[in-house]
Amino acid sequence: MRKEKEQEQEELWLQKEVIEFLRCTSSTFFTAKRYEKLRSKAIKDGSRRKYKKSDVFAFVEYLQKSV
Repeated sequence: MRKEKEQEQEELWLQKEVIEFLRCTSSTFFTAKRYEKLRSKAIKDGSRRKYKKSDVFAFVEYLQKSV
């Protein structure tokens, strides 16, 4: 039961990262830089967990397949 709750929490954090990434995405070529800048600002307080971009992309892919 505890493991399930931890996994749900992990997924929730990752979903928040995905939402933040999608919100920051634009069609311009500097999207990645802009995303990193906004993301680092949000994570500065240390209350957010940091995910690698590859984790976020993998999760987006997972969401697309599950729809």
